[in-house]
Amino acid sequence: MKFKAERFRFWVLMPSWESLKSAGEIRIVNSISYGSLFLVPALAAVWPGVRFLLAQISVAMPLIPVALVIAFFASLSVVLAQIVYQVRCPQIVKGYNKIRYIVEQVAIQNSLKSKDALDSYVGEVLEAVRKVKPDGAPFHRHDLVWGAILLKHHLSSINSLRPDDRLDIIRSAGRLEFIAASYCNPASRVLASALYAVSVFLLLFVVARQAYFVAIEGGVLLWLKN
Repeated sequence: MKFKAERFRFWVLMPSWESLKSAGEIRIVNSISYGSLFLVPALAAVWPGVRFLLAQISVAMPLIPVALVIAFFASLSVVLAQIVYQVRCPQIVKGYNKIRYIVEQVAIQNSLKSKDALDSYVGEVLEAVRKVKPDGAPFHRHDLVWGAILLKHHLSSINSLRPDDRLDIIRSAGRLEFIAASYCNPASRVLASALYAVSVFLLLFVVARQAYFVAIEGGVLLWLKN
């Protein structure tokens, strides 16, 4: 038996825009990141002058602490990830959560009360879903495949829909549209995810390093050895 070799698409494992939105909206992280991004370069600019002045009175001044340098690059990664998110994430995901978007679409389509408008909206949703590869949305693959099939079926019988059927179609279409938007632009999702991952790794390194120094100065490591 021969098995067909397939190229592994690593963006399959990347978070959706909806997940990245949760990371990007942690305000304390954003505040610290922007603060470090401006504070550390300013400190680096005046540090040589301070070292020179202290050297005149025979006071040795070390280089900028490694923890601050690493924190700066972690902050830079967060800010770059935020830029990618703001530029490439669809407005649907940035401005709404899934339930709120579905509710708004129900309100909009019900206010129109037009079969042609509903037909046009469902057609736009199916086109958006078509652009997203199901393999790239592993947690919503079933929704994208079977949801699109059901929408196509309802679209073929749109002239004989009951009011309840119409509501079900709008809800399904709104949900599919939001899912499709969450998984579009895979290359940008990879970049934003990688930048967030780098920042987390660097911050964990700083925390571990500082914890190690505290443990040494506090005698914790000697206590553990004994």
